[in-house]
Amino acid sequence: MNEKEAKLGIVKLQQANQRMRRMLESIGNISSVVQAEQISQLQKMLEKIREEKLIQTDSDTPPGLFQEIRTYRENLEKLQRAIPAAQIGLEIKRTSLERSRSHQEAVSDWFRVQDSLRS
Repeated sequence: MNEKEAKLGIVKLQQANQRMRRMLESIGNISSVVQAEQISQLQKMLEKIREEKLIQTDSDTPPGLFQEIRTYRENLEKLQRAIPAAQIGLEIKRTSLERSRSHQEAVSDWFRVQDSLRS
């Protein structure tokens, strides 16, 4: 691997690492709402990486690139662990929204009945 290829690899991995860190932060932030689409994108990204196999290193790998690859792998592992928790959070949110909607419908029905009794 020549120096130009190594620098390009480092830049690409740094960009990927930034995207994964932002994803981890959004998943880890309890106050943020994690969208199902984010989880789906994350799963697709991880699947694509699995298909391509993790980036391999050898003794010729420059130290900067080696460090980015290691960070990349660590981020992937964190994201893989974060997916189930995010899915559970989404399911809890969906259940809560359904319960709230059901309650609002019941209140609305009650008011309709009350109005019809007064008429």
